[in-house]
Amino acid sequence: MGFLWQEIHKSTKAIMQPKIGIKSSANLGVSANGAEAFTIKFFIRYLKEFNYQVDIVGAEFLPKELIPDNHYSYFRINHLPRILRSLLHIPISILSVFIYCFRHKPDLLFITGGVFYNGLAIYLCGKLFGIKVVVRTAEDHFNFYKYTSTLTAKIHHFFVNRFISSFILRNANYVLTTGIKSKQFFIENGSNPSGTYGIPGYIEKEKFKKSQNNFRKENSIPEDKILVLYVGAISGVKGANFLKDIIYEV
Repeated sequence: MGFLWQEIHKSTKAIMQPKIGIKSSANLGVSANGAEAFTIKFFIRYLKEFNYQVDIVGAEFLPKELIPDNHYSYFRINHLPRILRSLLHIPISILSVFIYCFRHKPDLLFITGGVFYNGLAIYLCGKLFGIKVVVRTAEDHFNFYKYTSTLTAKIHHFFVNRFISSFILRNANYVLTTGIKSKQFFIENGSNPSGTYGIPGYIEKEKFKKSQNNFRKENSIPEDKILVLYVGAISGVKGANFLKDIIYEV
């Protein structure tokens, strides 16, 4: 994974300590165990090892684990009715990144979620300020509309979210996804082959404290049987709907 950041470092204008702005969703929740917050926490800890300064941009609510880190929020819209938030979150995302870039002059812009609004924001501001961008995603933006529950949502995702997301993924300087297969999928759908990387997500193994031996005894599982643990939603948009077949085959 260090190879990607070394490549990015060479392509930025920074001389001493490069600065990365991570555009986040407005609500990262109260726990860093949420997917986006956990990913941001990991990248901040990892990037600091490479002597990067990392700023979180646009988060109105942060888990306590991320509060000590640099964070900038210029607008408060999370208290507004849902329909207003849905109308405002794209322009607010763009304005937030614009203000951050104007004031803090980052060397790189980065997102971990929301390609059609956060990705659009860093892409436009990256073009305006001459900053390279990294889009990190774990979702199938090309087929998201298939997994929505209403006709209105399908139409919106197909004609708006899908169009914007696919444009960003095809034009970002770097696309960072979750593994070899997802990397291959995004390249097949038009992302830059030389700028697309597949890196598995981080697992905090120390949080899985229960002894395997005790678990096997309690559940009468022989020592020669493999244990497979999956924690998460069976989400089609993330490919998790294939897990029951994959685990069976494995």
